[in-house]
Amino acid sequence: MRLSVNKVVGTYLLPNALAAFRLDHTSVDIEVVISNHVSSLSRREADIALRMLRPP
Repeated sequence: MRLSVNKVVGTYLLPNALAAFRLDHTSVDIEVVISNHVSSLSRREADIALRMLRPP
């Protein structure tokens, strides 16, 4: 699973949440992409995108 997040989420919010998630879901592989670029879900640039803005 590819997770796309912006720099604020990826730096401050995501590490603790992912650590807790990984304890319960050890078989899930997660690729984290930290960028302020808005990834396209329809073009499969990410499976999940967490952003702090309304998508275009």
